[in-house]
Amino acid sequence: MLGFAVLVGAVLMCFRVSRYLGVAILFIGVGGVAFYLWQGRHWVNGYESAHIGQTERDIVALLGTPPRVTDGTEWVEPGVKMAPSAIPTGCVKEFWYNEFLFPTAFSFCFDTESRLLRKYYWSSW
Repeated sequence: MLGFAVLVGAVLMCFRVSRYLGVAILFIGVGGVAFYLWQGRHWVNGYESAHIGQTERDIVALLGTPPRVTDGTEWVEPGVKMAPSAIPTGCVKEFWYNEFLFPTAFSFCFDTESRLLRKYYWSSW
């Protein structure tokens, strides 16, 4: 959609009658793409800075409020449960940060004391 908005905006800018509309649509499209690219880079930096043993608050301070929080039994796809053997031992809460433009996700698994047990970088699952 964002790519389409950029394309439509660029085409509309070519015509005198629709130039202002084209600029507005182009601005929205480019702004949206820039935001999602920035957000992905921000999450990569936060993931690399996170260390085992940090608290939930530390992770939220690094990456922001997680878009999805689970009980640690869900797979990277929302609503899909993991096999019991795949569930990390001691994980009671998991934060998920899924990138919008790419098939990438970051997960952070916490124990009962809200300490980071495991972090994982999902790509092209």
